[in-house]
Amino acid sequence: MKLYHKLPSIKNARVRGKRVLVRCDFNVPITNGRVADDFRIRASLPTLIWLFKHKAHPVLITHLDPIRSVKPVRARLEQLLKRPVQFLENVRFHKGEKTNSRRFAAYLASFGDMYVNDAFSASHRPHASIIGIPQLLPSYAGFLFLKEIKILEEALYPPRPFLCILGGMKLETKLSVLERFLKKADHIVIVGAIANTFLHAKGYLVGKTKVEKNMISTIQQRYLKKKKIQLPIDVVVTKHVVREANSIKKNDMIFDAGPRTIQLIALYAKKSKLVLWNGPLGLIEKGYVKGTEDLIRVLGASKARVVVGGGDTHAVIKRMKKEHQFYHISTGGGAMLEFLEDGRMPGIDALLKSKR
Repeated sequence: MKLYHKLPSIKNARVRGKRVLVRCDFNVPITNGRVADDFRIRASLPTLIWLFKHKAHPVLITHLDPIRSVKPVRARLEQLLKRPVQFLENVRFHKGEKTNSRRFAAYLASFGDMYVNDAFSASHRPHASIIGIPQLLPSYAGFLFLKEIKILEEALYPPRPFLCILGGMKLETKLSVLERFLKKADHIVIVGAIANTFLHAKGYLVGKTKVEKNMISTIQQRYLKKKKIQLPIDVVVTKHVVREANSIKKNDMIFDAGPRTIQLIALYAKKSKLVLWNGPLGLIEKGYVKGTEDLIRVLGASKARVVVGGGDTHAVIKRMKKEHQFYHISTGGGAMLEFLEDGRMPGIDALLKSKR
């Protein structure tokens, strides 16, 4: 039985007249005292609307980093719901949140008769509001949480052909996912900053590009000879110059994937039934966004089911107004990767163990 069917659903909870402590992940960008991107807030609306419809009394909790007040988030949520909501202050104000203090978990639990986790994107953290409260209150999964699990389980048991695209930074955090999909994917394309380390491990010059030197040996021993793994065949370097991946100059720095690499991914995507993409192709904050934009156009037009994770990638998709073209855009980047490692996370285990 898939995990989605094992999780306790909010639909099966008797919520009428009950105080329902809802853990959301409203860790959203705030500019000049206002929410700049409400994607995660909107994603939890179905759970909150359902609770209000069924005469429950939701009490919301979230974290915000950097640590600040939740007042702008509450203001935006009340605009969307067109009604007042009860919010506890940012849980990260308390040291007991990150240490999973039982005393702090009990304090939070005192505000509810039951608990709902709708914060999939924070559920890879063993914090008090994620794993402590379910030990103290009857606990359920919210609709966003369940949706994330249901769709990401498709990648754990994917239809074939299946294409996996791994980008972004911090190769070490992606190796477990790479290892898993070596068995399940038909093609794995490595892009973004992590691809630079692979290119270096392959013996290509990467100029002044930073690489994760501690990962070179692992790549050479474990991954370079895998036929499923595809590295960039061309790249964009300093001043937006395109070079073949095996023709990098000593003063170059690699910043993005090149057009021929995008064309290759397009060919793979055209043959695929499911595409999983995590992490941008270029250094977006430095203006190297074309590779990511081009891939968004390619995958948005694809007939495959495309699942995307990572805040940087979603920000570009939103700016391009392409959100509707994707099968699913996950609210979690790190959580998505951790779930895809083995189908479990601390927040999931806490819900399964909770007594109802």
